[in-house]
Amino acid sequence: KFVKHKDWEVRHGAALGMKYMLVVREDLIATILPLVIKDILQGLHDSVDDVSSVSASSLIPIASHLPKLLSHQEVSSIVKMLWDLLLDQDELAAACNSYMSAMASILSLPQASQWIEMEPMENLIPRLWPFLSHPTSSVRRSTLQTLRKLTDETAKNTVNFGVRSWTASLLQEALRHIYQRVLVEHVEDIQNLVEVVWVNIVENSELS
Repeated sequence: KFVKHKDWEVRHGAALGMKYMLVVREDLIATILPLVIKDILQGLHDSVDDVSSVSASSLIPIASHLPKLLSHQEVSSIVKMLWDLLLDQDELAAACNSYMSAMASILSLPQASQWIEMEPMENLIPRLWPFLSHPTSSVRRSTLQTLRKLTDETAKNTVNFGVRSWTASLLQEALRHIYQRVLVEHVEDIQNLVEVVWVNIVENSELS
């Protein structure tokens, strides 16, 4: 009832309530999640950043439960929704951090690349570039964590995620942005993340 309230503060409170309920009562997730997932996804499209941010962050602690309680098609649609939300975000908006953290959590699931369907990487990856220069370190970190998941082939990812399917122009663009980031990045753990992404791209892309 509250997530549909006209006052955004009430919607925000309702989103927080659902988030903490899912975190605290993990034993009831199988019962609660099917009842609230539509409201959480509706909250992602809220016109107020604070509401959409909390809704996205609600997905992070329950990511491992999504493929068990939802169909693979439904999880894929959630990932698509998060990608599409990045298109609508000003790179300075607060919610983008939660969107990417939620996406990274889902992409980190075992064999995710085998059952999550996504658009070609040349359509999706460029949406991340503006967030690599975000003034907030947590957003830069989340962006690089997402890139790490999309470039890591240690888990025998399919071509859907792997950089082997990236076009030459996308690889060139990626390496330029990653190199520029490491030149100016001052946070040590983010520097380390940049290096991991760089190595992933160089080692896993086709030699040609």
